[in-house]
Formats: sequence, C-alpha cells, structure tokens
Amino acid sequence: MVKIAVYDQQADAVNRILYTLRLRYGYQIAVRGYTDLEEFRVGLLLHWPPDIAVLNITGNMDECIRAAKQIQETYEKIQYIFLMDFNHELGKVFQVNTAACLKQPFQPAKVAGVLERLMSRTKEKYRESLLVKNQSGIEIIPCEEIQNIASCRHTITIYGRESIWKCYGKLDELKERLPWYFLRCHQSWIVNMEKMKEVQTSYIEMENADKVPVSRNRLKLVKKFMEDNFDSKI
Repeated sequence: MVKIAVYDQQADAVNRILYTLRLRYGYQIAVRGYTDLEEFRVGLLLHWPPDIAVLNITGNMDECIRAAKQIQETYEKIQYIFLMDFNHELGKVFQVNTAACLKQPFQPAKVAGVLERLMSRTKEKYRESLLVKNQSGIEIIPCEEIQNIASCRHTITIYGRESIWKCYGKLDELKERLPWYFLRCHQSWIVNMEKMKEVQTSYIEMENADKVPVSRNRLKLVKKFMEDNFDSKI
C-alpha cells in the first residue's frame, strides 16, 4: 500500500484531492490530508511518513519548502508533488526530492499521471521489502538487509546485518511474502540464500559467520536449490 499525504490551506481543496485519489486508487493507497502546515510537518515527522506528499504551495512557498526540507532530513526518500502558480521561483522547489511541479488549479488527470509513475517505483521497492507489524507499528525491512529468520512460539525474529526485528505470526505465512531466494531450511528457520557462504550436513554458514540449522529432511532441498540457482557457491 502506497502512503500519500496532501496539504492545502483550503479544506475543500484537500477533500477534493483526497476524494479523487480514493476514487481512482481505492485500496492501493492510504491517504491523509492537512490544512495546517505545522500539523503537516509534525504529522509526517513524528507519526506518519508517507511515500509521496502533494503540497499546494501557492501563497506560502517558502514556508512549504522549509517544512519539506526539515522532513527530508529524516525521511529522505519521500517524493514531492508541488501544486503552484508559475509566478514563483521554480528553482526553490528542487531543494528537496521533487517529482513534479504542476500548475494550479488542481487537475486530476495530471496528478494521476505523475502518481502512476511514482507508485510504480514505490511498489517495486515494496516487492523487495518485508512489511511487519509489531509494537513499534509497521516497519519496512529491505530484504537485502535480512540474513535469516527464526520462529519460536509464534514469535518471529528477523536477523539483519546490524539490526534485529521481532513480530508475531507464522513462519510459513511470512515465507510467502519473501522473494524467491529465501528458503525454508528448518521447521523454525528461513535463510536468505544470497547471504549464504556454504552448506554443511547440519547447518548453513552465513557470510557473517552465523550458523543456521538445517533439518535432515530439508538438506536435499537446500542442495538442489543451490545447484539450480547458486552454482558459483557450490
């Protein structure tokens, strides 16, 4: 799901944009609207960082760009669509990660065209990420960061290169949401085969020297997977 935040000083304008986006994209997106710039800044910084932000900067361009820059210091990958009149200095909007500058008034077809392009990129990013829900909220974990995953009594522990994440669930359901190079090597373990160094009789040694257990009945599957996909590591 792609998250989109919308800012305009006029509540009617915000509602019109939100209605248009929900009507066009439905469950594909989650949207939030703001009419107060400070609430927009604090909301994105502390509570709800989106993938895409749509801002009407007509009338308060400098304040909007300043807020966007502050947000970008924390969430550098947010992409901005600015709605503006072209009497402004265009160069200012490119101080942040600007995807498009569109002329006011709001034109659904033009905004949709930009969003289609940005959403396609964002969905591609999510395909190589794992979304998990825990006590901290929803976290997006890049799959390339994951070394292996363990399960114990419905608690799933995800071991990254430098971080560890925990969530609740079933290992087989999690496996279905992972890319093809993650392999179930044990009843309680999934391993990122791209981070694998070598396979022994009872364990897989990882690039970071971790040893992940391999069950006897899955050893043949692990070796076959390696032969089919990782010839250089055999």
